[in-house]
Amino acid sequence: METLPNWFWIIYYIFLFFSLVTGLIGLVRQWLSTLSAFTISLSLLAPLVSFVYSIQRSSGVTELEYLIAQLKTGDLWAIFITVIFLYLIAWNLFLLTYLIIKLSRIPSVKEKLLMAKRKLLELLKKLQSNRQDEESKSEGVKSESK
Repeated sequence: METLPNWFWIIYYIFLFFSLVTGLIGLVRQWLSTLSAFTISLSLLAPLVSFVYSIQRSSGVTELEYLIAQLKTGDLWAIFITVIFLYLIAWNLFLLTYLIIKLSRIPSVKEKLLMAKRKLLELLKKLQSNRQDEESKSEGVKSESK
């Protein structure tokens, strides 16, 4: 049986572990405790259901190829597994945006972000001026060659 590359599995298990940890932290801190408990249960359930489901695949097909093929046929287990992972992705994105917003309100972080923004704007201005200089030089070379 074929399987997905190792880097995929590393990212997969890091993602599940991160989802589990953030769910536990949310439950302990009583921050969206219902959703946190749901996240904990889904992050534990997802690998089990996915493993049992992918056992059914034929040889020469990876787990992801099998899941996508079964999604196209409308298999309920494939839809269930996909919904689980979409929820976990949404949970992590929601948590990430929440943390970014919360961090950006801290004065020291806000100051550093403003400094980084100024530097980026300066670099963009330099890049644009360099590009304009190169374009004017190349136009000058083209007009001289004619």
